[in-house]
Amino acid sequence: MKAAQQAADRRLRVYAIGFGTTIALSSSTIPVTSREVYEAIATLLAAGLIVHMVTWMRGQGRLLRDELEAALRQETS
Repeated sequence: MKAAQQAADRRLRVYAIGFGTTIALSSSTIPVTSREVYEAIATLLAAGLIVHMVTWMRGQGRLLRDELEAALRQETS
């Protein structure tokens, strides 16, 4: 389970870096008239990414809690 989670974490980091690079490179090539639409779309995508990250962090917190509780139960029994 840990190896699979670490692989998922690495993939998420790569996606985040790729997303940021794409935004940085593409924003410089957009005409001024379309910049507001682009910024609105980028803002919505960023908000979606933040919601996903918060949801993922909550799940990670639950997994850690469960692992710690299981280890504690094992130590006390």
